[in-house]
Amino acid sequence: MATADNDIVCHVRTCSPEFLEDSILSVYPQRKSISLSDQHDTDFSIISYNLLAQCYAFKSRYPYTKSISQEFRHQNLMKELHIIGAGTIICFQEVTQKYFSSLLQPAMNTLGYLSVFKPRPGKSVGASPGKDGLAIFYRKDRAELIEIIPLELNALLQEVWLGMYGSDSVLPTECYRDTLALVLVLRINNAIVVVGTTHLPWTKVYWDEQTLQVSLILKRLAEIAATHESNAYVLCGDFNRNPQYELYQYVTTGKLTQPQRELFMSSKKKLSIPNIIHGTECLNSSGDVSKVILPLYKVFENFYNIPEPMHSAYAAVLGEEPKFTFYADSHGCMDYIFYSSALMAVSVLSVPSKEEVSSETSLPNSVMSSDHISIKAVCRFV
Repeated sequence: MATADNDIVCHVRTCSPEFLEDSILSVYPQRKSISLSDQHDTDFSIISYNLLAQCYAFKSRYPYTKSISQEFRHQNLMKELHIIGAGTIICFQEVTQKYFSSLLQPAMNTLGYLSVFKPRPGKSVGASPGKDGLAIFYRKDRAELIEIIPLELNALLQEVWLGMYGSDSVLPTECYRDTLALVLVLRINNAIVVVGTTHLPWTKVYWDEQTLQVSLILKRLAEIAATHESNAYVLCGDFNRNPQYELYQYVTTGKLTQPQRELFMSSKKKLSIPNIIHGTECLNSSGDVSKVILPLYKVFENFYNIPEPMHSAYAAVLGEEPKFTFYADSHGCMDYIFYSSALMAVSVLSVPSKEEVSSETSLPNSVMSSDHISIKAVCRFV
């Protein structure tokens, strides 16, 4: 029986003969599909990949990289998709509008993909869009687009805030971030799946903020799926957090431990809020009874909940996450494909070895043109 992945590989090869070069296979890391079971022709695959936006690809930041031009890196990406087998759905992070319009979208169109792009919002209300954004591509012969839903975290938090403190209250500026999730509702094999991708901001200390962002996104994904009488949803992307941290544990268990709650209560992220709920025992330093200063976690405590624990594709298939999906001045596992219980992962693509990614010092290098590694999973409706 032909598998979904085999069909995809043949499709890419048929449409892009210029990439049928033996030299590519000799230098590109040999990545293998690791499967739990035989694949079915109704399975669908998802790729998640932080492309390293050109606006962040400074030669001074990556001095060891031989070529970091957009055109060179684009050709490498197309070759890579040919080798690993382009997915039914491909979620890219760090995509600039210019790159999407001039190179990426036209190239993917020739391979039979339709796409949606959304730039990151500004960091404050009314600000100009961010330098980069998110893009989701889907094969038009495998998936039908039902709905496009961009989720701006500023808007989600504002909605929550107004619900707690009323229409006259204003979300504190400390809450504003340019975090975005791009969500597509797709019909695949007569079943509905909601696919979201995001790129969380990197932070050393605000773990409580990252966890709240993911909580709000997952809750909304479940709500969107329910409106389409489905419970199948996926959230993938660059989460900027290793598996040992609170964010990953929360997403995969569905709850915070008491030590994690205590850690969040000690966070440096403090908010000045209307004193209509928490009582005068929380007076601020000036003695103003109309405002109180509380940790972000305390303010939004009731929103640290998700509909169900999520499964991680790599952990489900391999029993653990990759050692790294990011390899530059530091390294670690930052990228994940999470899915709900209405789906199961039946296969993942192995990641390159440390020797392969460090052959030219670090990433990006002459064949892998991002500091992240693409991840791929084949999923099945259950």
